[in-house]
Amino acid sequence: MSIRTKSTKAFIYFFILAFSLFSLSVMADKKKDKDREKSLRQETSDQFLKKWLEQDVVYIITDEEKAAFKRLTT
Repeated sequence: MSIRTKSTKAFIYFFILAFSLFSLSVMADKKKDKDREKSLRQETSDQFLKKWLEQDVVYIITDEEKAAFKRLTT
């Protein structure tokens, strides 16, 4: 095998390895972004529901209805 062939193979292997590592890095960043977005969406939803319960329906909801609402999980 010639030196040129060996160096070409080494370059190809290096390129594949570098591309794979880069791809893994990008995928990890996307997962972090999705997790961050989900967390923010959950926080915003929780704040909205808390405001709704404490300000919007405070005068028309019964204690029993309020307790049932707080027991909801979804």
